[in-house]
Amino acid sequence: MNNNLIYGVNDKPRTLKEWIGYTAQFVFAVLPATMLISLICNTPISSGLISAGLGTLVFLCITRFKISAITSNSGATVAAIVSTLTLTDAVNNNFLGVVLGGLTMCIIYAIAALLVKRYGTNWISKIFNPLISGTSVLIIGITLTSFIPVYAQVNGQYSLLGVGIAFFVVIITCLIGHYAKGIWKTLPFLGGTLAGYLLCIILSVCGVANLVDFSQFKNMSLFSIPDFTFTHLNFTTFHWETLPQIILMFGVVSLSAMAEHIADINTIGVVTGTDTIGQLPRTLLGDGMSSLVGSLTGSQCTTTFSEATGTIAVSGVASVWCFLAASLTLIVLGFITPFNRAIAAMPNCVFAGISILCYSLIANAGLRTIMNANIDFSNMKNSLIFAAMLSCGVSGIAINYGTFSFSGVALSIVVGLILNSVLKEKKSNN
Repeated sequence: MNNNLIYGVNDKPRTLKEWIGYTAQFVFAVLPATMLISLICNTPISSGLISAGLGTLVFLCITRFKISAITSNSGATVAAIVSTLTLTDAVNNNFLGVVLGGLTMCIIYAIAALLVKRYGTNWISKIFNPLISGTSVLIIGITLTSFIPVYAQVNGQYSLLGVGIAFFVVIITCLIGHYAKGIWKTLPFLGGTLAGYLLCIILSVCGVANLVDFSQFKNMSLFSIPDFTFTHLNFTTFHWETLPQIILMFGVVSLSAMAEHIADINTIGVVTGTDTIGQLPRTLLGDGMSSLVGSLTGSQCTTTFSEATGTIAVSGVASVWCFLAASLTLIVLGFITPFNRAIAAMPNCVFAGISILCYSLIANAGLRTIMNANIDFSNMKNSLIFAAMLSCGVSGIAINYGTFSFSGVALSIVVGLILNSVLKEKKSNN
């Protein structure tokens, strides 16, 4: 176990307030991206929360509660989902195409899991060495930071006040993490989020700025049934001629998402001090099944969230039992109308402040992977691979062909793998 952890993977929190606090922090850590991806894909946030909870529960069960991770809406699949909804009869609320896409990913992940189980994980450890896996996680963190300016907007436009609130959240979060005592020292993200939201409420009530939309709370019931995807499946009206294109899109996406998954699983192992690569057959199967469940419930394929890994690094809490509690909490919250309205009313600038720290901590986890492996950057091969991956990952360069787009982290990983296999180690002259 990592000696920096307060609670290891198998440990359980000792008090009720720790259970509540740690669980809430993991939930709030994954909320921004979960909400953003649902909004981009124009799918309900409430069903997205439930799909994240159900997907995580499935993942934890398949991995036999040995991997501390949360699965939620995958940014890597956004293009495929949006394209599928454009191709198919989504106008008439037929989301069968997305479910078939989720099934495609599940099958591909299951095949990969069988191959890894049959041939072992040594070859993966060699291919996804610390340089490639660490650099890819570093790029994931850097890439995610590009969303922060969007989060900091108010009413869809740049706002100095929004930026100010984001930095207020950063300061409060850092003060809590550095100076707080007891349980609050391990709950900086939760404390920063609550402080930022409270400030926004005060500014809105005092008429300084219209940050919180209180109309969200009018005429609401305590519970409501989310608009689940499986209630909008129609095999008769589905455009079956689009199926080959859907399979191709999700097939390509699944390969790139799988590379990110392996890198993320490796980073979880570094942060928690456990052998996560040895569990790869189960994590791959768990991620695939989670995507199928997510597509059936919230029209979203899922993946392991690096935000949760960053939270582990800050809080020192890796208890898989807290992740189980977080998954159950996400499921319950999806049915509670006041919570969904409160989250919808929370200004994005609050999430911007949390993201400034959380996303950079993801990058830091990747950097730590590289540093712990003592990568020799005086070796030109290592320097070239790192340089090529970093530039391809953050520059925005892409390979586009029709509706197909290959860029970002996925492109950088492929470039890194190719260079690592092509560039041979020079033999010493001595």
